[in-house]
Amino acid sequence: MTKNLIVVYRCHLQSEEGIEASTNNSLIRTHAIRRVHENIDKTLKAEAKILQGPHENLEGYLEAVEQLRSNIRLFFFTKNKGYKSSDWVLSHANSLLSKAISKLENEFKQLLSSYRNVLKKFEYESD
Repeated sequence: MTKNLIVVYRCHLQSEEGIEASTNNSLIRTHAIRRVHENIDKTLKAEAKILQGPHENLEGYLEAVEQLRSNIRLFFFTKNKGYKSSDWVLSHANSLLSKAISKLENEFKQLLSSYRNVLKKFEYESD
């Protein structure tokens, strides 16, 4: 009777260890999925600000660009987690970053041009 009880107890412990290992794996996977979801949300918010351009809110635009860069770095280091669309997402984020830099360059050129025109007018008036 005691031997049978010990065998049953050991089986129970082994089952419990298996359940615990399975639960831990599920928690790790759930946490990873939650982080990916949060990064996607942050990227979408950054994308909306980037597509608006830097003209209206330069500080918010630069924050969005930095958020996007941060998400790309984070995604790049965790991309081999088995998500099927990881290459597409990374490619889209990098493309968006290129657009953001281009828009920022254009805004800078526009500002230089407008200040150049103001300086020319000022030079003509002072002559």
